[in-house]
Amino acid sequence: MKLPPLSFLVFKDQQPDLKTLQLFETFISKWNNNHEAKFKQEGQYGDADFTVWELVLPDGGRDKELSLITKEMNLFREKHGLVWVAAIDDIRSDAHLEQCPFIKFVSDGYDDDFYVNADEIFTPSTPCDHCGNTAPYSDQIVGAPVIDESFLDEDNDVNELYGEEGLDFINLPYGGFFVSPRVKQVLESLKVTGYELLPVISKTTRKPSDRLFLLKATKTIVDPCHEHTPREKNAICPHCGARSNTVTGYFHVSDQQLNNDEIFSINRFGCSAIYFSQRIFMAFKKEKINKMTVSAGIEKCSHL
Repeated sequence: MKLPPLSFLVFKDQQPDLKTLQLFETFISKWNNNHEAKFKQEGQYGDADFTVWELVLPDGGRDKELSLITKEMNLFREKHGLVWVAAIDDIRSDAHLEQCPFIKFVSDGYDDDFYVNADEIFTPSTPCDHCGNTAPYSDQIVGAPVIDESFLDEDNDVNELYGEEGLDFINLPYGGFFVSPRVKQVLESLKVTGYELLPVISKTTRKPSDRLFLLKATKTIVDPCHEHTPREKNAICPHCGARSNTVTGYFHVSDQQLNNDEIFSINRFGCSAIYFSQRIFMAFKKEKINKMTVSAGIEKCSHL
C-alpha cells in the first residue's frame, strides 16, 4: 500500500517565544529552496492558531528525505524548544475504510443520566509505567456499569430514530459500547473470539440486565506490525501504544498478532477503540444491526 502523506504540525501558541518561530520559518525557507520535497503553510484551522507544514515527498525518495527532515526537526527541538508533532494524513476514502480487514465504528447514545455510575467506573488515561507517556484510547473501566433502563423505553429522540428494536450499539463516555442481545447473537453464531461480554447492572433491580451487555476486547494490539507500519526507532511504546516519534504508515496487524481473533482493541485495557473483522461487519449489516458509522480502518498483513 502506498505510504500516506506526512504532516509536521507546529502550534504557534505552544512555542517558547517568537524568536523560535522566526528561526523555524527561516529554516523552512532554506529547506524549500534546496529540496524537491517542500513544506507548505496551511495557516489556521477553526479557532486554533497553528501552522501546518506538510511535507510532500517524491516517489522513491521518501526514506532519505524523511530521515533528514526528522533529524533537523529534532535538532530544532533540542536547541530551541520547538514544539512539533508529525502525523500521517489518512487519505483513504470512506469506501476504502468500509472495505478494510478491520473496522472501527461509532454509534449513538443517551443523556448522561443513563450512565448512572459513569463517574465512578470510567477511569481517564494515566501515564504508562514503562514509557511515562499517556496513550490515546487508554481509558479503563473499573467495576460494573449501572444503567437506567427506563431510557430504553421512554419517548426520546434516540428511540424515535431507531424504532422498536432500539440501539444495538450504545456509545460509552470514554469509548467502547454497550451491546444488545441481537449483537450478542450475531457474535455467538459466528463463533467469534477476541472479546467477552460483561454484565451491565439495572438501576431498578440491581441485577444484571438482560437487555444490554458491556463489550470488552480480550485481544489487545497496541504496537502494530513493525514491517508494514514504518516508524522511527522506539516510536511506539510496546506496552501502551503511546507514540513518542514519527510513524509514517497506516496501522497494520499481522496474522501472528491476531492468532485467529476477529475482535481486538488498540486500548491496552480492551475497553475502547475496538475493531471488528470484515466478516463480522458484513454479518452486522446483513442482520440490520443499526447505527454503525465507520470511523477508522486497520490493514492486515501476512508473514511466512
